[in-house]
Amino acid sequence: VVIKPLGRALQGTPGMAGATITGDGRIALIIDVPSLLHHYG
Repeated sequence: VVIKPLGRALQGTPGMAGATITGDGRIALIIDVPSLLHHYG
């Protein structure tokens, strides 16, 4: 899996690590669970 950095609109959003393109061409966001728990837990 290749994770691409997020663009300016989502950069710095807690819990978002990046995005990837799936085998069928869809975009999937990569979630940073420890960051989510730290900011919202």
